[in-house]
Amino acid sequence: GKTTLLRVLAGFDRPDGGEVTLDGKLVEGLGTSTPARGRRIGYVPQEGALFTHLTVAANIGFGVPRSTRTSRTAEMLDLVGLRALAQRRPDELSGGQQQRVALARALAVAPRLVLLDEPFSALDPGTREQVRTDVLALLRGTGTTALLVTHDKEEALSAADQVAVMDHGVVLQTDTPQQLHTRPASPEVAQFLGTGTQLPAIRTADGQVTCPLGEVATQAGPGRTEAAAVRTLGTVLVRSDQLVLTPAGTGPPRPAVTGTVIAFAFYGHDQLVTVLLDAAPRFSLGAEPHQDPAPPAVAWQVQARCPGDEHVTVGASVTVTVRGPVIFYPVG
Repeated sequence: GKTTLLRVLAGFDRPDGGEVTLDGKLVEGLGTSTPARGRRIGYVPQEGALFTHLTVAANIGFGVPRSTRTSRTAEMLDLVGLRALAQRRPDELSGGQQQRVALARALAVAPRLVLLDEPFSALDPGTREQVRTDVLALLRGTGTTALLVTHDKEEALSAADQVAVMDHGVVLQTDTPQQLHTRPASPEVAQFLGTGTQLPAIRTADGQVTCPLGEVATQAGPGRTEAAAVRTLGTVLVRSDQLVLTPAGTGPPRPAVTGTVIAFAFYGHDQLVTVLLDAAPRFSLGAEPHQDPAPPAVAWQVQARCPGDEHVTVGASVTVTVRGPVIFYPVG
């Protein structure tokens, strides 16, 4: 539904219902439908969609009034750093250069809004990050509001001021990247963002839950309160950066959750370590205090994000501790 949303905003498709307002002005709904050419919206499709028979300069100036076309085209060429390539055709450019031309064409008409439909997905990994950085810098430098559609959660969190998470056309949460990461509104949002591990839990006291990681402090998710009843079943979200791993047996004697490293992925600056918990089989959601025997146990896995210079080996025994409160989502 993300591309469909862009097409509705641009005026390419008519919605079945609802309203679209742009800069406080109604452009769709209540009997009004402003055509695409009257909305002053720039559109950058996934492949750039440049006119292959036109030069770079002609592509950029295509939608600009003839009276200002020459000066505006020159201004845009300087803005994207492509003046030297003004007379080349799109097939003579790299993928990153083509994206800059597409953005310059969208900005040339001084739009109120620029829509970008996965503009970086076709670029190779070596240039994608640099082109994205350059494009975002241009948008911020010109003060242009932009709506970017992407399936790349890292791209969304690193590029946007506000992020809307959509699923089958429904917006699940709109928030700042920081809030989305630390306080996803639901387990579904947390799972989509991949921000941590979800574990079953039982609320045992005000602000406390028992889960496979032991007794941990909690905070409510956005729009929820901490007033869930004791013995409430639910799910906790434990972010990977909340888990601390230390070699088993090196700390002071105390109750601890231990586990075995079964995999790790090294990224240079940090690494994502997967741990199979040893203590987890003693935890079961279905067991009430008077029940005997307890239901079958399950072995749980968690993922911890550790510094890149920390030595990690598969098979190592580690102690797992939780830093800070986790988010508790009651069932239902």
